[in-house]
Amino acid sequence: MTEIKPYLSVVIPAYNEADHIGECLNALRDQNCAQEKYEVIVVDNKSTDGTLEIVQQYNVELLARQAGNVGKIRNLGAQKAKGAVLAFIDADCIVDSDWITRAIKLSTDNPTTVFGGGCLLPPNPTAVEKYWLLGNSETRLPKDLIGASIVLRKESFKKIDGFDESVTSGEDTALSRSATTTGLVVRITGELSVVHNGNAKTYSEFAKRQAWHGENYIRDVASSMKDPTFIIILFSLASLSLALLTAIFSLIEWRFLFIVLFFSAPIVFSVKRIVRGRVTPPLTALPIIYALDFVYVQARSYSLLKSIFSTFRP
Repeated sequence: MTEIKPYLSVVIPAYNEADHIGECLNALRDQNCAQEKYEVIVVDNKSTDGTLEIVQQYNVELLARQAGNVGKIRNLGAQKAKGAVLAFIDADCIVDSDWITRAIKLSTDNPTTVFGGGCLLPPNPTAVEKYWLLGNSETRLPKDLIGASIVLRKESFKKIDGFDESVTSGEDTALSRSATTTGLVVRITGELSVVHNGNAKTYSEFAKRQAWHGENYIRDVASSMKDPTFIIILFSLASLSLALLTAIFSLIEWRFLFIVLFFSAPIVFSVKRIVRGRVTPPLTALPIIYALDFVYVQARSYSLLKSIFSTFRP
């Protein structure tokens, strides 16, 4: 008899996800879809917290003790995949019971399209989660692909040479650009959105997460200069530098101007998120929204400066 191959392969990178991966795998196991139609591949990136032991309790393919940036980990799973369609989610995400069925239908009906979803709030979110992820399942959709939810045919994945293995973050955004450059259609849809349990829940966690996301700005300055976020971060850094410089030379009027500009930069992000999310937050939420964007700008700025100093360090 000919072996029945799965139609869709779900690839999950995992690093110290013991708190979340069990719930992720439970959701994938309990799909309203015949189990022979899909497979699940977990690629462990040298976890030390018991992730391996949890994964081994499930009927999934496990690539243990792999090492590399997240792009490489995702690519390793894709190489092992038997399915005609690849689906990438994160170990701290939960899909609903019809997610696999919708993913298969979308990819079958649109073979030259790369699909992505957004992130939904978990039950009982903290204030940081609630006011960072503004909007509902349709208005909260990202501009580019995010690693938490990507679906595409294997031949398309090979056409764009998979994920960039050289970056520590942003490999999903790079995949978006590669797909568009090679003539594929990128479509973000709420049909593939997932609940994200691994959101930063405190300001400290949020700052660390955003600093990590900004590590690769300096790797491709040409591309970064096309990113409005990068431009605003440069503006914020320039305003702060000029405020300090004018303070040294006692230029009080100019110092006040640059301080105002420095504290105004995060407002751009706050307004953008509110408009994009199509929400009208209560007045009491506005300070929290601004505080998150202020932390966002400072964390990204710190990461950019750190990358610059590391690049030119002897």
